[in-house]
Amino acid sequence: MLRSIAPNIVNEDTDWYSDKVIWYGGELEKEFWHVNTVTKLINPNKIIGSTHLLSCSNQISWLNYLESLPRMNSFLKMDLNQLINFITCGKENHKTCIEINNKYFITSGNHRLTLAKFLNIESVNMEVLIYKHKNEKKLFYFENFYL
Repeated sequence: MLRSIAPNIVNEDTDWYSDKVIWYGGELEKEFWHVNTVTKLINPNKIIGSTHLLSCSNQISWLNYLESLPRMNSFLKMDLNQLINFITCGKENHKTCIEINNKYFITSGNHRLTLAKFLNIESVNMEVLIYKHKNEKKLFYFENFYL
């Protein structure tokens, strides 16, 4: 259905469609610490996973993830311009990701950000929670002490 809205954008032969969505759950507090929260533009292609595990998704591809998101059919009834506006505009369209080593995990806005990946939208403005591995904590303080 998405291909009918954006036939020149959505390509079934794209390699990453079959990549597995990486689920990022409760281990966040054990292994990482929150450094900062910023609002910035990110490229949706850097999104590698989500904190929302769907009931059917343990090792699910991005294509299956898109198809499994509840209410996705209602979004796919929009025309391409409406859909892009829905993804990129409006503060009611809150989108949040966790950033770890320049890779992103969706925490809110699963529909919008998954669609952004499939529509090859270059960048999306969102709130980003930046996390570092706990082993980097000493290095972080040391570097900032000498800045």
